[in-house]
Amino acid sequence: MKKLPLPEVNDLDILETMKNSPGIACQPFITNEYDQMRLQYTRYANNDGNPWACVGGTISNDLTNKLEYHYKSPYSDLQYIKELRAKGSPDVCPFCGSLKTATLDHFLPQADYPEWIIYSRNLVPACDCNSKRRNDVKGQLQNQRVLHPYYDNCLTSRIISTDYSGNYEEPVINIVPLPVEGTAEETISFHIDTVVKRSTAIHWMEEKWQSMRRNPRVIISSIPRTAANLTIDELDTYLLETLEDKDEEHQTPNNWYSIFIHGIYRSEDVKAWLVHRFNGIKSGAIDPLV
Repeated sequence: MKKLPLPEVNDLDILETMKNSPGIACQPFITNEYDQMRLQYTRYANNDGNPWACVGGTISNDLTNKLEYHYKSPYSDLQYIKELRAKGSPDVCPFCGSLKTATLDHFLPQADYPEWIIYSRNLVPACDCNSKRRNDVKGQLQNQRVLHPYYDNCLTSRIISTDYSGNYEEPVINIVPLPVEGTAEETISFHIDTVVKRSTAIHWMEEKWQSMRRNPRVIISSIPRTAANLTIDELDTYLLETLEDKDEEHQTPNNWYSIFIHGIYRSEDVKAWLVHRFNGIKSGAIDPLV
């Protein structure tokens, strides 16, 4: 999850050029529905892409089909689509926080919101969480919606963490919201449930936990190689240093590594278990492979 700058594209100018370009496939339909398309572009921009304020499905099937064609095969004025696909957000997925992007996602899904199929502000780089989110962008209550990487400033803050429960040899991992001023908790919770938990985040964290269990320094990289013993206070320092490094590396505190490590830092019980395990491995009292 990551705040991205708005694409530097003048969508309204492009829309007008399309209306006045007889050589492109959608021109006759754009001409007939230009006012509606312009209205929808303006509505999206004025409401920060909020799905509660953007009602889709107001254009013809013919125009929808042509816009889908241009999205798949962008002509010269739509090269920004190819650039957004190629540029992406290589350090982290803006939607779920994974360490990859592989595709271009329609924030408001094209099936339900065809007006914005080629609208640059509706096109966001994403990983495979895109398909797992499906067409879900809002819930039953007004504040329940997916966070928008171009508009939601809360994404610059740490908005999610992890809880660990059960047997710490193989704990139950849960992704949880953190309080953020100016953003309703139900908004963040809806995003977690609809996007993050449908991704492979928890499975990824389960694998990282086992790597940490075998060798804590593999995950908490600030622990010195020469460390023979750890205290809780020292572990706190190393966790914060590692957290800072991961935040800086991925340019967001909401990448999977930071979410994973922040949950450890929040839990006194996990830290006590981790110190005991680290010291036991170093002394030979604990077999790291058991």
